[in-house]
Amino acid sequence: MIIVFPEVKVGSIIEYSYSLERETYHLKDWYFQGRIPVLYSEYQLKVPQIFRFSVQPSIVEPIEDKQEIIDESISMDEGFIETKSLKSSYIMRNLRGIKNEPFMGSPMDYMQRLNFQLTQIYYSESRIEDISLKWSNVIKNLWKREDFGDQLEKAVPAAMSFVDEAKKIADAEARMKFVYNHVRKSISWNGDENYIYTDNGITKTWESKTGNVGI
Repeated sequence: MIIVFPEVKVGSIIEYSYSLERETYHLKDWYFQGRIPVLYSEYQLKVPQIFRFSVQPSIVEPIEDKQEIIDESISMDEGFIETKSLKSSYIMRNLRGIKNEPFMGSPMDYMQRLNFQLTQIYYSESRIEDISLKWSNVIKNLWKREDFGDQLEKAVPAAMSFVDEAKKIADAEARMKFVYNHVRKSISWNGDENYIYTDNGITKTWESKTGNVGI
């Protein structure tokens, strides 16, 4: 996504907001901080109560939060359904910018943020599915995701000659270095480091030569 701000000058204050609707039970992490100072950052959520999330904050400064249960109509293929949703609001103010420093792995690791973990799927009082947080289950679920582990099963026609060339290298370490260097030189990063999942899939990424950190 590219946003144009005409006549921006040093010292300009930029205000923007956006809405994101997701047809998945995964909630995107929210970063209150960025590389430039932030005067005000607010994250509002409306989550149907069939999904129960735990909030995992990486916060050191004061944060304002408020939750309430609201009645809502949700559009589905069969029409509309009436349900209850948890409406949440999180606000942080006057945050300094986080920039690269010597020996820093990634500025993202130091930015104040909220992470969300699905813990339950609530179908009814008699049917509540608990989502295990064991690493074995996390790994199993990741391998099943179409935008993560399933990508390893995809055919990448544009990369066949490269794969054939890599197979000719007998030494495992040399083969690994060859693959790493080739991908590093061939694929450009699109600047998105917030996500572990691929945006467009490995096939389209290889064809376009650009992708996020999840490729």
